[in-house]
Formats: sequence, structure tokens, C-alpha cells
Amino acid sequence: MKSTCITIFLLVLPVVAQGEQGDCKQRIVISVKNLQKIGKPEPGKVHHLEFNVEATARYTPSNVNNMTKSLVDITITNDQYFYDSDFLSIWTDQQDQFMIMHPKKLIIKSKPSKDIQKIDYRQQMIMDLQDRILDNTDNINCQEIDMSNELITIQPNQKIRDSHFIDKIEYTLDRKDHAIHEVTVYYLEPYKLIKQRVEYLALETNIPYSTDLIDKKRVYEANGLINEKYKNYQIVDQGR
Repeated sequence: MKSTCITIFLLVLPVVAQGEQGDCKQRIVISVKNLQKIGKPEPGKVHHLEFNVEATARYTPSNVNNMTKSLVDITITNDQYFYDSDFLSIWTDQQDQFMIMHPKKLIIKSKPSKDIQKIDYRQQMIMDLQDRILDNTDNINCQEIDMSNELITIQPNQKIRDSHFIDKIEYTLDRKDHAIHEVTVYYLEPYKLIKQRVEYLALETNIPYSTDLIDKKRVYEANGLINEKYKNYQIVDQGR
């Protein structure tokens, strides 16, 4: 999915009129629902989601970069869930769950969650409050970016601002196919982040199952040996 450059356009394009906010809100509701409804794929198929996460910290030493970036890749089969990022990877099936902490070269093995499709990861920091915010705000601004794309800005009510320190959420989306390109959450003090941006690069549903794609993500290979890329990692078994 190609990201959209919005900086220049926002300086010159008008806000959508107040009377059109209902349509604007309906478009973002549909777009969010489309992103949230991914569940188990069809047998023999795979869901694949790829996105960049960029977080800007509020409190960091002056000699430390306050921005972190990570590419996240999620693959879901009918009975397996793979989450890959620069810092953390998780592989879950019906028997085992492996949490792989790359900076520490540590793998923690445990029993899987009851529903492997409901594990919440870093993107959940942006997704978890969206339904409540959309249900509890009338402050929505829409700005055209080009013929197909728009920027929608939502400001939550005071209760959510006070409890979750969210100032506003910006969505860049395609008006026609209701596809979200980017989501940026801006936080209030004293929350640890200034903002967090997610850029969606790929969203593929029910694509053909690839043995090569899945096998290279496993901790253990089919012969029972540890994957070559994890040979220098420590494994801690917390199986219950």
C-alpha cells in the first residue's frame, strides 16, 4: 500500500463543511471496521498484514533519539499466528507459543492463549479505543488530500482525554475503497509518548498458503532442530 504525502496539501485544502460530518464519520467507521474484522482465514489460505510503527517518546535523555521505528509483519493461518518486528517476534499455534526478544537474544516458550486470533500487540495501542472514541465525539474534521484520499481528524470527548491522554487521532484513508493508509495518535502530557504513527503497507486476505513462507518463521524446523537464525538465542521453557 502506497503511503500518501499530505504535508503540503493540508496547508491549502479546506475543511469539509459542518453539514458533511455525518458522511465523514460514516466513512471512518466503515474503514476502521474493515481493518478490525480480520479473523481466521479460509482453510489453506493466509492473511498477511504489514505496517510501520513510528513512536515519538516524550521523556528521553538529551543524548538519546526520542523516535523509534519498527517494521511489523503479521501472518495468520487457520491455526497459527506469526508476529514479526525488529524488537519482538511471536509464533503461536495450538500447542506452543514462542516469544522472541531479539535485543536480548531470548526465546520464551509457553502454552498458547485460548484464542490465538485475539492476541494484542503494538498496533493495539492505536486500535483499542477507536470504537469508544468514534461513539463519543462530534468533533470530526475532513480534509481532501487529492481526488481519492482524505485526512480525517477526530478529537475525543473530555472523559477519554482525561482517562487515556489522547488529544486527537488522524486517519489518512481512501474514500472509495475505505482503506486506511495511516493512523497517527497524538497524546497529552504526562503520557510517555508524544505521538505514534502506523503506516499500513500491505493487507492481504485469504492468499494461498505457502509452506516456505511459514517454515522460515518457525522457531524449530520440521526436523526438530532450532531454526538457524535462532541458534545463538537462549530458550526458556515456561510450559504449563
